[in-house]
Amino acid sequence: MSIRSNIREFFSIDASTVKYKIFFVLHFFGLGSIPLYLPVFLRSIGIDAFHSGIITALRKLVRIPSSPLIGAIADKSLRHKLTLMVCVVLGTCLYSGLSYIPIVQGMERNGYNLSEDEGSQAIATETVHLSIHGRLSTQVIFATALFFVVSGEFFNDPLESILAASIVNQVGVERYGHQRLYGAFGFGIGSLVTGFAMDQTSHVTYIPGSLPHHGPNFLTAFIINFGLSVFALLLIGFTFEITINEKKIPPNFAKHIGLLIRKETVLFLIILFITGVANGVIMSFLFWFLRDIGASQTLLGLVTVVMCSAEMLVFSCTGTMIGRLGHVGVIILALACTIIRLLIYPFLENPWYVLLVEPMNGITFAAMWATCVSYASILAPNEVQSTMQGVVSSVYYNLGGGTGSLLGGMVYKAYGPRSMFWATAGLCGVGMPLAIALYCINSVKEKISNGYDLVNEDENLELPLALNDANIAR
Repeated sequence: MSIRSNIREFFSIDASTVKYKIFFVLHFFGLGSIPLYLPVFLRSIGIDAFHSGIITALRKLVRIPSSPLIGAIADKSLRHKLTLMVCVVLGTCLYSGLSYIPIVQGMERNGYNLSEDEGSQAIATETVHLSIHGRLSTQVIFATALFFVVSGEFFNDPLESILAASIVNQVGVERYGHQRLYGAFGFGIGSLVTGFAMDQTSHVTYIPGSLPHHGPNFLTAFIINFGLSVFALLLIGFTFEITINEKKIPPNFAKHIGLLIRKETVLFLIILFITGVANGVIMSFLFWFLRDIGASQTLLGLVTVVMCSAEMLVFSCTGTMIGRLGHVGVIILALACTIIRLLIYPFLENPWYVLLVEPMNGITFAAMWATCVSYASILAPNEVQSTMQGVVSSVYYNLGGGTGSLLGGMVYKAYGPRSMFWATAGLCGVGMPLAIALYCINSVKEKISNGYDLVNEDENLELPLALNDANIAR
């Protein structure tokens, strides 16, 4: 489908899918508020880069069991709509629990300032109290943030996968992407609006008696996220009719496990893990680094708008790129652009220059992810397509992204952000010869496949799966 056709589809109105478009805008608008700015929020409440990396890593790792477990509960009970609503309620409430931390900190600051009018003895006593409390509160703050983030993510992550099954069942696989585009649109607008709102309300106090603070007002983001979740819950409750087809008999995994551990599959998953690590580093610590060099919250919102705009453009033409370069060719291009992107960050002194770099996100994420999903469907037989897609998602987002967050936080704290970006670029450099090797393997299989066809052109023979797909995979 051409870019012009995708634009027409984006702006077209179909009464049967309007509710899905609205939900994606609301849901991803919310993701552009608290989850997006989570690393910066953790920093604002006194959590260092290392502990922030731990929280972000566990946030990603908890997604591995959450979607299949909650999805299985929905399938078993046949109450997908109720499960979806429960996930919205619990995910929103748990994430909103994070707002308790800055509220209490504001009350502590207020108590300290009131003691200043009570004489030097009171000041000394209060200072000692806050010093002892501060050492304890660091542990409490970390434990509290860890609980709310991990538990909130456990219920928040399955939302899209549960809804996707219903959308695909109603409108088909080919039109699901056109509904999902509204998610990228909502995410970009949400990040910009939320960032601007936090800057504009930096001196607003929502809690009576608390002191105004300097810097972005994260309570504004919590209010926005909570309000959007309420609208999403009402939308699901009054307009959604979620219907999932009955599942087929599970495949014999022992029969197909050999196909899933072929050398090209293993190489592909290693490359996917490396790019996932790079994505985890960028998503977890790019904003943190930009804040270090003076970026405002509004600029961080603009960065996300640029990233999402590039994603929407590249998603619409990934098929053309694969047709011209092949799957592994696009993967090599995305890996090369990731290396270039990571090498540019350490040279940034003016944070506004990052707007010139972030259009590369269209290649490093959108092209990479769409190509990997398509390539995975070629590597795996039809009977285990869902398994392979689940493996790809877990390796990229959870294992790779979680590792990037954890190790990135350690390097950030010990050696600084610029060294972190250098090290991540070096890791991606290790992945480049692996990608070239994968390209060569597919090229050899293409030649074997072509020769096989010439010799047996008059015979009704079926090629092995890996040879049949060699031309497409390259």
